[in-house]
Amino acid sequence: MDTKKKLIVLVLSVLLFLNIFISSQAIVDDEDLYKPIEIKDGSTLNIIQCVGLAFQKSPKIRRKMYELFIAKSETNIAKAQYFPELEYGVGYYQEHNSNHIYYDKKYRDLPAINVKLKQLIWNFGKTTSFIKMQKFYQIAAEYEFMDSLCDTLFDIKVKYYNLLKAKALLNVAKNNIRLNEDILKYTKKDNKVDYQTAIINLSAAKIDYIEAKNNFDNAKVDLSNAMYIDTQ
Repeated sequence: MDTKKKLIVLVLSVLLFLNIFISSQAIVDDEDLYKPIEIKDGSTLNIIQCVGLAFQKSPKIRRKMYELFIAKSETNIAKAQYFPELEYGVGYYQEHNSNHIYYDKKYRDLPAINVKLKQLIWNFGKTTSFIKMQKFYQIAAEYEFMDSLCDTLFDIKVKYYNLLKAKALLNVAKNNIRLNEDILKYTKKDNKVDYQTAIINLSAAKIDYIEAKNNFDNAKVDLSNAMYIDTQ
């Protein structure tokens, strides 16, 4: 591959990465995904509501979100080393007699207050390096959080469209049963070959319907599990 082709591939890769990043950021900023969703018996959910429900209930996303908050806090804590520190203490000290033969050793108690101000001037770049490392951890946490959102989004999309596919195939199986029932109804019994063929086709259509119904129920369970809800 010559230099020109390599440059074209590199530019296309960068554009693809930017497109994915912008799309992912749009996903995060979409307000419809974070609206509270109430599910009742017989409710109909579109794909946006399914994704929003998964975003709200997914323990993976919650974990990555908490890790991101921790990383941001650690970065702020690292920056705090540049700030002055004020320390203070309160106590008391005792005065004693030099000659304690005729008098008690303890003479009197006096209060004491200590105040100390510390300011970091230079520590050979340790604080700067520590802050940069914490910022790197924060970037990594942001990436993992975004990755959990995208992973959940694509998982919901796949299982949502699998459910639609299973539902369409179930409707086809139902119509196939009706069609074969009509064929059997209008087939003459004295024509044994056609009549037996119609019965066999109807039995096969019923078997296909049972299989399509099981696939539809399984697809519905898969989508419910992906949204972390205990009901269908």
